Amino acid sequence: MPVTPDSSDPVIHDLWEVQDILAKRITLSGETEFLVVWKSTWSPAAMVKDGPVLRGWYDTPKFKTQGDMAVTLPLARGTQFYVDCKRLAQQKAAARSGQPSSDGAGTAASEAITPRQVTGPRKELGSVAKRARRD
Repeated sequence: MPVTPDSSDPVIHDLWEVQDILAKRITLSGETEFLVVWKSTWSPAAMVKDGPVLRGWYDTPKFKTQGDMAVTLPLARGTQFYVDCKRLAQQKAAARSGQPSSDGAGTAASEAITPRQVTGPRKELGSVAKRARRD
């Protein structure tokens, strides 16, 4: 039986929007459960409680955009975004030192990346950013 939200219920304003349902299961007690992905939303920092997720965020290398509405993105090792940012940082370092840059990620991808090393215009990130800018 579907549950109808009661507008007098004070908890209704805390409902989140579901982005996708990944799976359904029946528990040992016979209840139906869904594995859901919640729609992303921006939340004030005061609403994010300290815990392993927040500490993990601070411990992860970041990429920061420039401008008035700067966005900081995590650089998860092993992702194409990480490799692209590392390559950009290597190219910038090589340009400053006057040495030719290396195109391969190689062992340098295991080094820590600081936000200052990879901060730059979107156009330097490659075809994905260029495609998004055209849309």
